[in-house]
Amino acid sequence: MNRIEVLKSLVTFSIPTTKLKNELNKLPWDSEDPLIVLKKDHLLQIIEKLRKNKITLSELIEWANLLEVREDIEYEKPYDTQINKIIFTIANPELVSNDLNVFKDFIISLVNKSLRNNIK
Repeated sequence: MNRIEVLKSLVTFSIPTTKLKNELNKLPWDSEDPLIVLKKDHLLQIIEKLRKNKITLSELIEWANLLEVREDIEYEKPYDTQINKIIFTIANPELVSNDLNVFKDFIISLVNKSLRNNIK
């Protein structure tokens, strides 16, 4: 996979995190400019997968940790602030709750309030 394909797979969460991690490890860390945009619709679709139990909360947390450190991915404007906060929150569940069921409900609610209602 080339860099753009890997990044597209990451923002859409279209392949398992273990494979994403392996592919990302092959890529350079530095990027002068973002190469791809994580859109609010990507995040909404991924949260829907979580809600329907098509992905686990652990997989979502791992996915967010893979995203959080990328210089080559930017977040869709004007939602970039909300997306950044959501990704940070998902990547750091211990800041919200040690109970993963509570955290899952919190994340679903946060995304719905922040992105579905178009809060800016």
